[in-house]
Amino acid sequence: MELQSREVNGVNGAHRVLSRIRPETRTGYILLCTLLWSTIAFLLVHRFVLSTVVVEGESMTPTLKPGDCRLVNCWLPLFRGYHRGDIVVIRDREKAELMVKRVVGLPSDCVQVSGGQVYINGRPLPEAYLPSSTFTSPRKWGNHTYAIARDCYFVLGDNRSASEDSRSYGAVHHADLLGLISP
Repeated sequence: MELQSREVNGVNGAHRVLSRIRPETRTGYILLCTLLWSTIAFLLVHRFVLSTVVVEGESMTPTLKPGDCRLVNCWLPLFRGYHRGDIVVIRDREKAELMVKRVVGLPSDCVQVSGGQVYINGRPLPEAYLPSSTFTSPRKWGNHTYAIARDCYFVLGDNRSASEDSRSYGAVHHADLLGLISP
């Protein structure tokens, strides 16, 4: 019973404060508080739940084209992680920019590119999202097998000939993956 009376007094206390303010000022005060809380809620949702990204460059064609605007789900990976085939947004710390790539190698996988084909743990990676004529070159690490660290991912652009990706800069640390994109 005592708890209920405190709650009522708390509500009445706020009402008493607002009732002392002149009506024209009260409306402005309520509007200002609403605007402030709405802005805070928007910023929290934009940073931690949903964001947007505009695709720049040709590295993800034909799946994503330059100028495409996509929603980035920052929340879902916290519950399900990242899977092979996911399209992700990556923070490039050196260039201070965002990149969009596809996850092909998961933590602890072994990746090899040989004869234009990507192999994961010795098996060819089925890539139905790519045109059948796609040729994947191994770039700087040749036909060697690349072992992915426990907290890293191997990412490639869908347009393999025009993509700077894990073949150039290595696996991407989990902390640099910002979220998922739906194609």
